[in-house]
Amino acid sequence: MTSGTAERTTVKPTWTTEQIQASSTRVMLNQYLAMSKVFEKFGPEAATEFQTALSHLKAEHFRSVGVKTPADLVRAMAEFETNVFGSIITWWGDETKASMTYESCACWNAMQKSGCVTPETEQKMGEGFAASVHMLATEFGFKGELEMGEKSATIHFARK
Repeated sequence: MTSGTAERTTVKPTWTTEQIQASSTRVMLNQYLAMSKVFEKFGPEAATEFQTALSHLKAEHFRSVGVKTPADLVRAMAEFETNVFGSIITWWGDETKASMTYESCACWNAMQKSGCVTPETEQKMGEGFAASVHMLATEFGFKGELEMGEKSATIHFARK
């Protein structure tokens, strides 16, 4: 790698999909860890307020790409996480109920590799994930449930 240049240089994208996904996952992990430390300082109300705001923004994004049904939502979520982070997700469903299973969650795997996951943080992350599923479902007028397995997680959405 060079240390500098006197001329202006336009950077062109050269990363592979895998490099982009690994970097995106690392950035997401770092943001999560930083936010967790701030939330510990300001209390659980700060975490709840942030999660509510984030859920609203996620819902706005998913509405902007045409999500109207539970199947639309799981498809859009699965496509985003697969393309951006490299997760392996299967989904199924219809206009009244739909589900998606993380066969491999890239963000979770990155956290495991980082060594920052303790049984306590694992429990907190699971609770936070379940709350975010519920909040996102509520944004669409759906019921949302997270089912944690030993090696996978499944999200269920259904019309109320």
